[in-house]
Amino acid sequence: MSFLIILISLFSFQEDGSIEIPCEIAYEREIVNTKSKRVDLVPQYFFAFSHPELKSFYKSNNFIKTFCQISKNNGLIVLNLNLNLASSVAKSDYGVVSKESNLIIHLIKGGQVNLRCANGSLGRTNNEANKTTYALSYELDKNQVKKLKKYDIDKVELEWSSGYESYEVYEVDAILNQMNCIEKLGLL
Repeated sequence: MSFLIILISLFSFQEDGSIEIPCEIAYEREIVNTKSKRVDLVPQYFFAFSHPELKSFYKSNNFIKTFCQISKNNGLIVLNLNLNLASSVAKSDYGVVSKESNLIIHLIKGGQVNLRCANGSLGRTNNEANKTTYALSYELDKNQVKKLKKYDIDKVELEWSSGYESYEVYEVDAILNQMNCIEKLGLL
């Protein structure tokens, strides 16, 4: 019974019976000497992945866990991805994600959204926790925003310095929810 109470408190129900995902701001501040501000939504779980050869080793966990977050920064809409790899030596296998490298988002209804990495990441290693984190940002134009707030995502392909990796997305509406949230806040 307590599980049901917790579940109800996390989500609100619409009149049509659908569940509304919480729309929460993680960070907000005015940008000094401008009329602009930065707003970051609370990151949302996006996808996880374990290579078939590693699945027996990561039985109850995944090798890669990824969170997405939409931000509005100085007038730009930005998709942030935070990839957490369960290895302190991940750089030797995956390498880096270079500035201008590709992220291809495949939509469930067909079509795709092609993005270029705005920052690149060498990966931040934490030897004590045995993990490497890659923080990536992708600036979105109006057409990309329009597609991502309308369609669910099937899979993504990420360009590493070692080559492309394809990841099936289980939280197919994670970015769509974030886009709708940023719109609801009047930031689109």
